[in-house]
Amino acid sequence: MEIKQVIDVKMSVQYMSFSAHPDAKGIMQLISQCEPRNVLLVHGEAAKMDFLKNKIKQEFSVFPPDPKRPRILHGALVMRGNKLRLIDPGQALCELGLEEHQLRFTSTVYVEEDGPPTKTADKIYQLIKSKVSDTNAQYSSDGSITMSDSVLIEVYGDEESKSVLVSWSHQDEDLGSYLLQIPKTGLVT
Repeated sequence: MEIKQVIDVKMSVQYMSFSAHPDAKGIMQLISQCEPRNVLLVHGEAAKMDFLKNKIKQEFSVFPPDPKRPRILHGALVMRGNKLRLIDPGQALCELGLEEHQLRFTSTVYVEEDGPPTKTADKIYQLIKSKVSDTNAQYSSDGSITMSDSVLIEVYGDEESKSVLVSWSHQDEDLGSYLLQIPKTGLVT
């Protein structure tokens, strides 16, 4: 014998008809119908997406981020009662009474490079400045390089071989991973 249980679901179902691949007019109609607080354009030619972004701003006072610019969103999904919210991770930790832990990635690259370690560090610093736009790299007198409050590059070794330590926090994972490639591929003796 099968036991049946009835569960009261407190939700409503809405039906909305729209194209999975709308043109600009279809996107504008969808935004008009849904009245969202946020819009993210994810597919299309950069110039046309930029035009559409400006049109959305003008007509709906919704400000989509720049199209075709990679973005990483950090947040905590918190559920209280039957409400789901995306909030700043720091705020979530505070609300839950937890202490933040730091996660760092550290890797060492070994390179054959003539000269003192400071010469190699200076070469890496110059490569960073030429390859990373809007760089805020700081070069210290001890030969270490820091960026974005969490990235650290240090060079150790002797006149022939060097160890290049690259360390970064999880928030700067893309930047740290990219910078790790510079001593691997960018140094030429």
